[in-house]
Amino acid sequence: MVKDDKFHACLKYIKESEGGDSNHKNDKGGATRQGLSQNAYNLYQKELGNKGQVKSVFELKNEEIEDFYYHQYKKYKVDKIEDINSRYLYYDAVILSGPGRAARMAQSACNIKVDGCFGKQSIASVNSMDQKEFQNKFINIKRNHFHNIVKNKPDQKVFLKGWLNRLDRTLSQIENGTIQKEYDSMQSRKSIQINKSNQQQTQNLNGIDCNVDLSVLNRIKGVNKMSAQFLIESQENIILSDLATVLSVLYDPKLKDEHKSIQFSLDPIILPNQQEFKQQQKVCWPDSYVERNIIQDTEMAKILFDADYLLKLMSLGVEADGKTPFKYPLELQQLGFNSCTSMGKQKQQQMLCRFWLVPQQCFYTSINNKYMIDDIQVACQARQIERVNNKLQDKICQDVNDTAYQFAAKFTQLYDKIAKFYPIFNRLKQLFKAVALGRWMYINNVKTNYQELIRFCKKVNNSPKAIPILKYEKVGEESKTPIYFTQSEKIQVAKDHLIEKGHPTTQDLINQVVKQIPDIKGYQVSTQVQYSQGGVDTHCKNMIESKQDPKINRFNNLEEVDIPFFPQKKCSKCNRMIESHLLNLDQNQCSVHSEYTCYLCLELITNEDLNPKGCIINNYRYIFHQSCYNEYQDIINCKQDNDDDIY
Repeated sequence: MVKDDKFHACLKYIKESEGGDSNHKNDKGGATRQGLSQNAYNLYQKELGNKGQVKSVFELKNEEIEDFYYHQYKKYKVDKIEDINSRYLYYDAVILSGPGRAARMAQSACNIKVDGCFGKQSIASVNSMDQKEFQNKFINIKRNHFHNIVKNKPDQKVFLKGWLNRLDRTLSQIENGTIQKEYDSMQSRKSIQINKSNQQQTQNLNGIDCNVDLSVLNRIKGVNKMSAQFLIESQENIILSDLATVLSVLYDPKLKDEHKSIQFSLDPIILPNQQEFKQQQKVCWPDSYVERNIIQDTEMAKILFDADYLLKLMSLGVEADGKTPFKYPLELQQLGFNSCTSMGKQKQQQMLCRFWLVPQQCFYTSINNKYMIDDIQVACQARQIERVNNKLQDKICQDVNDTAYQFAAKFTQLYDKIAKFYPIFNRLKQLFKAVALGRWMYINNVKTNYQELIRFCKKVNNSPKAIPILKYEKVGEESKTPIYFTQSEKIQVAKDHLIEKGHPTTQDLINQVVKQIPDIKGYQVSTQVQYSQGGVDTHCKNMIESKQDPKINRFNNLEEVDIPFFPQKKCSKCNRMIESHLLNLDQNQCSVHSEYTCYLCLELITNEDLNPKGCIINNYRYIFHQSCYNEYQDIINCKQDNDDDIY
């Protein structure tokens, strides 16, 4: 899980206060490691549904202890407190005295109803109060609480000095701005590390914001629409800049929907009175539809060109000079892969081949507003131009005897093996995944900030726009054409011969020489030229939902991180930013103030939630999930000193 820097800044000093291992006979929480008591850990494991043997806290690794602390941080809404010093002060109380006791202290400091439940009303009260006043009141309440513990339980006096020293240290850290400085330092170090990591991935970021960690955001697997976050897997998958470029097309306010497709082709430049093609131009869509630069100068366009150009070289069996034979890897040759003309024999040799790379099938998983791309199958299509109703249209070749069909079929069959030797085809596959995911986000109205999208589109120099046309010039015996003498040419040759020899040019002598001249004057050797055209179409029309084992949730192993180009907006009732999942639903208030979120967990209550409960708290009606309402009742009805026996 991705933990925020404010959590780490607070935890650093809490762990310093907690120290290492202890097992004091008078400690109600039992054995303790880095502030995590055995009783608290047992309760935590029970909440996670662990019914097996719970290990000793002394066996826990640092990562496991940190996970516990983060669980407490999120569950008890510490992250909803805006001021970092108040957050640290409250979090320290949650860890030391328990969430119920910490909530009652905060409620007393805010002078609201004390029920031990740190819900919407408590959070709003803390954030709206003068923070210095809140901190001073909270510290005094906490100090009195320690003295009351010792008064009621004298055997706890052994801990009093340590508690008070910790409280004084906390106050000093707040006054000196220690937590804020640590947070700022973390942000600075993180920015430096991210910048270094990003530069290791690419020497020329050109448009990529260095404040985002590409080592994470180049592992996109899918999207959680409810939380408006990316789903991240452990290895590189969908690249952030690819997805941003796709979305910049789909969310372009000036583009019509019928123009929101991404394609590429190399088209011959046709000039008047030109005998053969000399140049071809890089054509990108949607740029060509609207005659403006949209993807032409992005890395995406370069990937499309590189993949398409390499396919053309392979189909012709020639290098870029049009003469040097293309060298196919031995493994591919053994599997029957070769140039188009070498795939088989047909009576009529095609002079023009059109090959297109397309995403043939896309497999996806979709559960509860979570969507991820599982795999893409890429196909090479051989297409023929046909005239239909006086319009030229592409038609996929289905003639199995056609060498173009055979080449395309073999390329499709061996695509993943070919990609092992030529990595550009793996990049193309990643790009196809980005298009599929981007279209889902667009269709399902996952909001984006268009101007931010543009910043994340990776720019490259794709000049020149026009390049020499790729062709294969084949010269051979089968292309020799005989040239015959005409009768008048033979007579002239005979006369020239007689004059050269000093003989008279009588008709008899001319006739004798003409008979000796062969009919064939020579041979004209013609050059056979083959072209390869086509392109790349990124839109997959065959979306297939993957079959899933209902007992296995494949989303569980994926991390969730914020979408960096998601819109930002402040709550209309406070200074907090509205959470992404609420903003995605056009809400104008954050989870603390929204009337559609649960009082306790602050998560959205949807139509899928059965029997939501309502409750009047301090003359205001709040709603709960059924399970949260039950938990709320347990909290307000429990004994106030229960936490003291656990933490």
